[in-house]
Amino acid sequence: GGTILDDALSFDIFSQAAQAVRSPAGLDPMGGLRVERVIAMGWSQSAARLSTYHNSIHPLAGVFDGFLIVMGGGVAGQLRTDLDVKVLRLLSESEIAGSHGGVSQLREMDSDRFRRWEV
Repeated sequence: GGTILDDALSFDIFSQAAQAVRSPAGLDPMGGLRVERVIAMGWSQSAARLSTYHNSIHPLAGVFDGFLIVMGGGVAGQLRTDLDVKVLRLLSESEIAGSHGGVSQLREMDSDRFRRWEV
């Protein structure tokens, strides 16, 4: 009946919110402040969803300048390395110690576009 009762549109909403900040039309959510960069950030479960966004939606939408993925994403959150966007993944010792043998997958190699910090 035209009502969406799940998170099927969440990635599109996220993209549209970033676009509204980057290039406002009508109401300016930044109140006239000049936006230089838009960085997506997710923590824990949101970090896992942001990893999916980075890999699947960002190549199509391209509205973010960078990603901050904190304490989440896990082994299933392995990030693509062919995208031209900066990513900082921040992991606590809980992710590393509790990765059930997937430590090597969590420890992606640093590059000019990716940094991993463990705290």
